Amino acid sequence: MITTLETPKEILGFEITGKLKKEDYNKLEPLMDKQQKEFGSLKLLAVYDEFEWPTTEALKEDLKSYFKYDINKLAIVSKTKWLREATDSIPELMPKKIQSKGFESKEKAIDWLQK
Repeated sequence: MITTLETPKEILGFEITGKLKKEDYNKLEPLMDKQQKEFGSLKLLAVYDEFEWPTTEALKEDLKSYFKYDINKLAIVSKTKWLREATDSIPELMPKKIQSKGFESKEKAIDWLQK
């Protein structure tokens, strides 16, 4: 499930709880469309309560979003160390230039996204 978070207006923030499904991305897409239209590129903040692998359909939607949107920065906040470390590797896997970083706190992630 995806719930939007209160963040500075140039950042689209959301909290992820439980197993992500394709329907979650259907709710997220209009928000990403609006944000990109307003700011030209996206600064995303994803906060994971506890990481669960998404469904296959949700994973496909997630991967498609990296190609559909101009994602400038992605910050992932998680207590899970391997997820934070994997986030740091996203730029090496994507054909578009994207900055990504894992954090333990939402405040530090927002500070990095605003720079």
